[in-house]
Parts: sequence; C-alpha cells; structure tokens
Amino acid sequence: MRVAKVIGTVVMTEKVECLKGRRFLLVQPTDCRGRETGAPVVAIDTISAAPGQTVFIVEKREAAKAFGAEQLPSDVTILGIVDQIGSVS
Repeated sequence: MRVAKVIGTVVMTEKVECLKGRRFLLVQPTDCRGRETGAPVVAIDTISAAPGQTVFIVEKREAAKAFGAEQLPSDVTILGIVDQIGSVS
C-alpha cells in the first residue's frame, strides 16, 4: 500500500465493458509527509474519493485483486481515505 493525493478526475468516452460505470481519478503518490514521489497515475476509485483528499492505493496484482473474482484490468486502485497520519514514538 502507498499513500497518494487525489489531484484530478479522468473522463473517458470509451471504456472496455468491464470498466463501464467505474470512476477514475488522477493521483499523485506521496510519502507519509505529503512530499511527491514519482509521477501522477490514474487509479480506479472504489470509495468515492474527492480531489484534495489523501488516499491509500494498491498497485500491480493487488490492484486487480481488490475487485475479487471480477478480474478488472487495474494497475492502481484506491482502497481508502486517509484521515490522519501520525508518528510513532
């Protein structure tokens, strides 16, 4: 799992059948302090995240497994909204 910030939405006029009805967001991966790490990526939104929110994302095989037996072709999936990141003493 990684942390990312939602920076925009993605609109597609054509999708493969299994992706119809799914929402896509542009996310910027970050470290735990909110600093950008790497390039922005498109992610399937499973939780109705909004621009500006910090989210948990999973990538690669785990991104597709998030949908169970549905077998969606996903490289990045948003699984949760981060309320707070604290430090461990």
